[in-house]
Amino acid sequence: MLNEYPMSSVPDDLASLKDDMIAFIEGQGMRRFPGYVDYEDVSSVLWKAEDNPDGWKDFVELAKAAGAPFLTMDSWRLKREELDEMIQRIANAEFTNDEDVEDARWLRTYAGKTGFL
Repeated sequence: MLNEYPMSSVPDDLASLKDDMIAFIEGQGMRRFPGYVDYEDVSSVLWKAEDNPDGWKDFVELAKAAGAPFLTMDSWRLKREELDEMIQRIANAEFTNDEDVEDARWLRTYAGKTGFL
């Protein structure tokens, strides 16, 4: 997960980082399992990226050295349709305010971008 990055160093779209991760993992001779571990059911391990934004590479190399045959990887892209539905639900909610609706509309800036790895 990349939510440990300071906001100033996080690109608006993580698609190129995702491509870099895939290439690096496969370059290590490892396989990727396209899966998602629900953080509510299983604790997540996060790396401290403030000192080393490429720390995820250390994780891949450690997994390989430990004999892991694969890594689980997932990504999420903000879809305009999902965002529009969310905005509509917020606007029609029984208890809502204009600030919540405006915050949700602001997210349109990120529609179509990968925001989670």
